Amino acid sequence: MSIVYQTLKKEEANRKVYLVQDPSKADLNIRVTSNRSEVSDDPPVWLITKIREEARLWIYFTNDPSEADLKVFFTK
Repeated sequence: MSIVYQTLKKEEANRKVYLVQDPSKADLNIRVTSNRSEVSDDPPVWLITKIREEARLWIYFTNDPSEADLKVFFTK
């Protein structure tokens, strides 16, 4: 999970993501970057792209934790 596309359509997403405020409640602690050289799987660093075709993962941010596939905490 490195290069990620955010879709606004739930049915297009590979994963529905719920953002949490507490890192201990997250499935993944992710750092977001705009620098392609920092993208990695370990530790998890996401680059959120606007180009659908280059993304390995399409996500939809949900407000409902019960429908989420992943609970994510964004680190700095």
